[in-house]
Amino acid sequence: MQITIECNKNGTSSRASIRGHEVVVDRPTAKGGQDQGPMGGELLVAALAGCFLSTLGAAAVARDTQLGPLTCLATGTAEGTPTRFVGFELEISAPHVDPEELDHLLMIAERVRPALPIGPRVPTTWPTASMWAARSPSSGAAGRPCRAHTASAGRWERPHRQSTGSCAATTSPGWPTSTGPPEPWCATNETEPGELIHVDVKKQGRIPDGGGWRIHGRATGTPRLRDQRPDGPRDGRPRLGYDYLHIAVDDRSRIAYAEAHRDERKETAAAFITRAIAWFAEHGIHTQRVMTDNGSCYCSHTFANALAEAGATHKRTRPYRPQTNGKVERFNRTLKEEWAYAREYLSNQARLDDLARFVHDYNHHRGHYAHNGGTPMSLVNNVPAKHN
Repeated sequence: MQITIECNKNGTSSRASIRGHEVVVDRPTAKGGQDQGPMGGELLVAALAGCFLSTLGAAAVARDTQLGPLTCLATGTAEGTPTRFVGFELEISAPHVDPEELDHLLMIAERVRPALPIGPRVPTTWPTASMWAARSPSSGAAGRPCRAHTASAGRWERPHRQSTGSCAATTSPGWPTSTGPPEPWCATNETEPGELIHVDVKKQGRIPDGGGWRIHGRATGTPRLRDQRPDGPRDGRPRLGYDYLHIAVDDRSRIAYAEAHRDERKETAAAFITRAIAWFAEHGIHTQRVMTDNGSCYCSHTFANALAEAGATHKRTRPYRPQTNGKVERFNRTLKEEWAYAREYLSNQARLDDLARFVHDYNHHRGHYAHNGGTPMSLVNNVPAKHN
């Protein structure tokens, strides 16, 4: 959802029309304004409080709970020059609601609350930003708020509980004092072909004979798929299985090698990497290191032995950090857009037969932004007859 509001400034005041409601923002006379309306920061605090109360009300409706009269005290702390918010606190009192039920509603509202516009600007989603904001130095020595969400006499607070007749939720910006900001992922940029080969498996659904739903639509494509599924439990779900595309991409040149198999077992992965290293060697690329994720086939002794026989070092990405293997992940996306779904295939085998053509065009004829429009093969001094 995108919200656009037009504001007009006249003198010290600014006016905006929001769904027929006129909003005036101005400074008090003590700050050189005409005091025709609240300041922008005051409206921001009120808006944040209103959003939280609206979410709280939606949670109450979903749980069929009557909140009754509510009292909310919103406090925003601003510091620095230019002024910016460094903290936001809500105290909510609901005397007619059971304390345990109110505690649960507040937890629900706090989880879906958008991150406050404070702290450093980083490219992330609001749940992650909210998590970082909660891990402030004020949360204790460990830099993390208490995970317990229990209430005492209707009081709800992080990180400690107090026995008063209101409920409070506090959020402050900043990074944990113990761990610092999240470590940025490091992109790999090798200087010579073969220094690092990225390897991954792309799981691709198979196509029924005659074409699937992308050709015939959901109404006819899905029954056709169901009729051709392998023998198995008849639960009514269409199931033809998957092709597993084993892929290797050179970090420097972006040259790619791909094979299609019916599984991603350790024996298949080991045999693939052996053939891939040999294929790269035929094109003048000596493989020194191989990077994979932490899949079971790559963590096996069989795969490690295959790399040891080829004289290559095995590197793994950190858990939950696929960006490190980003070059092969980006090739997977290109493979999906320019091969798997680029045209209408009447059978799964027809698409697999087209894989070699696509990989050849990608390596020899398709311009690459990293090479200023040149092809991946243009960076390799190949042996004769290997560059066509």
